[in-house]
Amino acid sequence: HDSTRTIAPSASGTFEFSLSATRDGFVALEPRMRVAANSAAHAGTRQLLGLSVHSDESPRVRIAQPARDMRYPDAKHTINVGIEADDDLALTALTLRYTKVAGAGERFTFTEGEIPVTITRANAAQWTARAQLALEPLLTEAGDLVVYRAIATDSRPGSAPVESDSYIAELVAPGGIAASGFAVDPDEDRYALSQQMVILKTERLIAKRAATPSANVADDAAQLAVEQRRVRAEFVFMMGGEFEEAVSGEQSMTDLNETTEAEAEGDLAAGRMANRGRISLLSAVRNMSRASVSLTTADLDAALTREKAALKQLQEAFARSRFLMRALSQREQLDLTRRQTGKLDSIARGTLPVGEGEQNARVMALRAILDDVMSARAPVAATSNIAPVNTSTFTLLAQRMLQVAPSEREAQFVATQLTAAAAAPVSSSLRIAHLDSATVQLSSMMQHALRPAAHAAQPMPLRTLQSLLSAPASRR
Repeated sequence: HDSTRTIAPSASGTFEFSLSATRDGFVALEPRMRVAANSAAHAGTRQLLGLSVHSDESPRVRIAQPARDMRYPDAKHTINVGIEADDDLALTALTLRYTKVAGAGERFTFTEGEIPVTITRANAAQWTARAQLALEPLLTEAGDLVVYRAIATDSRPGSAPVESDSYIAELVAPGGIAASGFAVDPDEDRYALSQQMVILKTERLIAKRAATPSANVADDAAQLAVEQRRVRAEFVFMMGGEFEEAVSGEQSMTDLNETTEAEAEGDLAAGRMANRGRISLLSAVRNMSRASVSLTTADLDAALTREKAALKQLQEAFARSRFLMRALSQREQLDLTRRQTGKLDSIARGTLPVGEGEQNARVMALRAILDDVMSARAPVAATSNIAPVNTSTFTLLAQRMLQVAPSEREAQFVATQLTAAAAAPVSSSLRIAHLDSATVQLSSMMQHALRPAAHAAQPMPLRTLQSLLSAPASRR
């Protein structure tokens, strides 16, 4: 915002002040002198200083060693982890965290922990760290894996920690295949999306609810509601339209038509246990829906209860009597006899009005400043009848220039030349030189801001002639 401040001199005769800059702008310094105690203050030449404000960047952290997923036949191994982190200002913390994943299906269990690291500080903004990740206490059975990632925090108050890419160490059985989906892009989920993971994230949010603002808790709960709906959609849509209708219907969960099921899904006609699995899955999906509603309203305790109920019902549905996924329907075939048999008589050819091109606000602002500069300098270039020009005109033009692009060097150069022109004598060649420099720079900025003109298509005779001239003599 625009404001004016009077700076009092210090004991040593210097003038000092401080300000909080939140966006690009400029500062105008204008000295004033008072001859007598009761006389008016005389203003001197105003000096403009452009300001460029750069936001504090988030820290960057990565695992430099081993920087890949690892598979081991046994847990008698230790991984040497190397971490690199840097920030534009300063770092405050660097940690290595892990998540142990054990089990299978919806019986996954997640255990989190932190590994001690040895930090080496090159300076306040560049850190490296080393850690020893022992697998023996973490991986006990084939299929267990540990997911580890580095977390860095900078010195900005209220800044969120930044995580590196995640990597896994997995204990595989002979002939086993490594798990996938854990070392992915940071913007995606780092774990296999499951009902167990939704429960884990809800428990984390409940644990930190007391120390977190209510608005942030509501936002995190809304994100969890999205993930809960994604888990629900996996079970709904993988079973086809019949199951989706059963989920969205109002009938009781026990009102299942066995005859209809046998006709639509032959794999489920084995008996009552298969239908019980379908009832359990239907109950689980409906509990997921209720949990999503509770998360949307930030009722975390009720959501956690329904999430756990959904997990229990999923485990019942996928117990001994497996709930088999229905076979996919046959792919729809295209009727090739109907191709290219339509009529084009009824097609209407319409014309739409051509809208005006978008005006470039930057070019218009620069053009207005250039017009004002040329109008203000016209009397100076005359050889006779030189009219006095108000020196504040060039100072105002310099301020307008900094308002258009305060952080660009070209704009700052133009503002400096206009300010120097205001301080130069009216009829001197020095003012003309400063104005010439400002005019040339303004014209260059306008030229770079304009879009290049479209190339006009050459007429067919001219293109034919050019192709004949460029052809070899043997082909002419």
